[in-house]
Amino acid sequence: MRDLVPRLSVFPELATWSVHIRWASLKLPLGDADRLCPELEPLLLPYGEVA
Repeated sequence: MRDLVPRLSVFPELATWSVHIRWASLKLPLGDADRLCPELEPLLLPYGEVA
């Protein structure tokens, strides 16, 4: 995630991104969601495989 932070507008200050990501609810702008989905999708596994 750290490598993606500079490309995401949801984190306006790079120095505080790790604090913001700990918030229970973080609304992503559509552009950020479009950037994150292809990065995260290969990491997703069905619940039954990890539970």
